[in-house]
Amino acid sequence: MATDPNMMKAADFAKVSEVDFVNQFNKGIRVLKEVLGITRKVEKVPGQVIKTYKVTGTLVSGDVAEGEEIPLSKYKTEVADTFELSVKKYRKQVTLEAINDKGYEQAVTDTDEQMVKDIQGLIRKDFFAFLPTGTGRASGVGLQGALAATWGQLKVLFEDYDVADADLIYMVNPLDIAPYLADTQVTVQTAFGMTYVESFLGLYNVLVYAGIPQGTVYGTAKNNIILYYTNPKNSEVAKAFDFTTDETGYIGVHHDSTYTNLTTDTVAIYGMALYAELIDHLVVGTIAAKPGESVTLSQKTMSITVGEKKTLTAAVIPAEAGKPVFASSATDKATVDPDTGEVEGVAAGTANITATAGGVTSAACAVTVSA
Repeated sequence: MATDPNMMKAADFAKVSEVDFVNQFNKGIRVLKEVLGITRKVEKVPGQVIKTYKVTGTLVSGDVAEGEEIPLSKYKTEVADTFELSVKKYRKQVTLEAINDKGYEQAVTDTDEQMVKDIQGLIRKDFFAFLPTGTGRASGVGLQGALAATWGQLKVLFEDYDVADADLIYMVNPLDIAPYLADTQVTVQTAFGMTYVESFLGLYNVLVYAGIPQGTVYGTAKNNIILYYTNPKNSEVAKAFDFTTDETGYIGVHHDSTYTNLTTDTVAIYGMALYAELIDHLVVGTIAAKPGESVTLSQKTMSITVGEKKTLTAAVIPAEAGKPVFASSATDKATVDPDTGEVEGVAAGTANITATAGGVTSAACAVTVSA
């Protein structure tokens, strides 16, 4: 009996899964492009070199007497660094048992979603590993001060580029921005596994990501960020391999079944990188601690026995002065964990425990250790 041409076969689901994989990945890229304001995307051939630049030069005085030759102002664009855009290749397998347990679509979809997240994570990691190479510098007290200093540097650097405040993007660690969000009305959205805070403090568009070192702010103009990519459909690769892509060409995916071990493979390839074109227009800001006003320990006295442990806490005003660091005046009698404030009796005697933050040291807690 002839097979009904409308019967759904495994190969039909494979193609649907490939399209879903591509759509999931590219949806994240589209949101990221919107958040970063990326309007410049450049298709490259695999192995082609990417160059970042810095502009150097001096404007010569324009005070020229009548009849004298106007001196030349010389500027040049120098290569700051080079990177090779390589094609990354990934593969995973789903077993017959997994398909039999969950069904083809569910078994493949579950693992495809995780694979998409992992690939996006690699792109994020590479981008944020690149940011510290920026040569612009700024420093301010607290996050607000650091953002303001970074904003100032960016306004100077992009003075001749017609860049508005809304065209600037800042990147910070979540632990640095969290204290400011409790009492602030902000618009938040998720982009490519990161959090985007729009118009923070009425001025700053901030990308929040745990991969950014705490105490650091990165800033640049959105149009300084370029998306480089290779298209699996527009290269010699397409002559040999049939990858599913969409109109963007950012990623290629193929599903195939292997009968020798009864598994279904998902193969994904992409070549993608985010770089700032002008490295000297990428500012690395430092969040300096606010000067401390007061540090107060939770106890003035403490009694413990040898080997016993108790914990002191310290209230720091203002909180932006930083984490308190605990210290003992006599570690042969009592030790204290510098980070947690945990005190442990070592030998009979006394010791004074203090905490310091923002240049201010607390009054001591007198610890008495008995045998």
